[in-house]
Amino acid sequence: MILESYSFLEALYMTIITVSTVGFTEVKPLSDGGRVFTAVLILSNIGIFAYFISTMTTMIIDGELKSVIKSIRMQREISKLKDHIIVCGFGRLGKQIVEELHNEGKEFVIIESNPQIIEEFEGDKPFRVVEGDATDEDHLIQLNVEQAKTLITTLPKDADNVYVVLSAIQLNKDINIISRASNRSSQQKLKHAGATHVIMPEHVGGLHMAQLVTKPNLVEFLNEVSHRGVNIYFEECTVDNLAQKEVKRTLGELDVRNQTGAYIVALRKDNGDFIINPQDSESLTLDSKLIILGDESQIQSFKELLKN
Repeated sequence: MILESYSFLEALYMTIITVSTVGFTEVKPLSDGGRVFTAVLILSNIGIFAYFISTMTTMIIDGELKSVIKSIRMQREISKLKDHIIVCGFGRLGKQIVEELHNEGKEFVIIESNPQIIEEFEGDKPFRVVEGDATDEDHLIQLNVEQAKTLITTLPKDADNVYVVLSAIQLNKDINIISRASNRSSQQKLKHAGATHVIMPEHVGGLHMAQLVTKPNLVEFLNEVSHRGVNIYFEECTVDNLAQKEVKRTLGELDVRNQTGAYIVALRKDNGDFIINPQDSESLTLDSKLIILGDESQIQSFKELLKN
């Protein structure tokens, strides 16, 4: 418009065909000044376009590269895990489970098939989250299921949970499996498939709410002592954690109450039976499990007593 005395429409048309590199004939012959301006405009357009492509390519490559590196690093970590916990499904139930495992300092891996859920979760806490289908044996192998101690499956469909249980048992016959179920029929199927424990969240929640009406003080007490962060809580100790010299000793010989201040509430024998408020004459065996009640210092003293 200024250099060539073009109208607005002519100038706009010339700019568009120049920037787009279409290369149609000029509306009017250009002067030397017009040619210089056109050359500068073309070079500027090429530079801007090249910068845009470079920036977008860098963003894509960096994002993919970071994702690949993160995946390789995580897989390397998972391959080194032993006696860890696998959590299948990261819905509302899965998140609650993971929070509790994290608070207890347990090693675990999460597998979730929905990338949107993973994306929303990433960056919140440094958990190991793998995108994949828990019903796929290859993905379970990727989670090092052969070396895992426990698998918890919380998938919304009972049929999928049955398939996960069957696959996990086939890959690791000694694994402890805890599964979610939506009804009693599925509960029995999951038990037959090999699940160690089958939980119906609605049943547990309903029972808990009813007992808050029928036995409110007992329920509140059990809630209080079931979580860390309170003055007194329950702790579980297996004989595997005990010093070798403590095995086959009686509870009276340990003298836990006087030595530590903690209470032995229950003893679970190797046959699975519980002995509530066990007598001093009860002896420990290799598969015995102790349920202890005390404050943090008392429970720590109890653990040190067993180690020493």
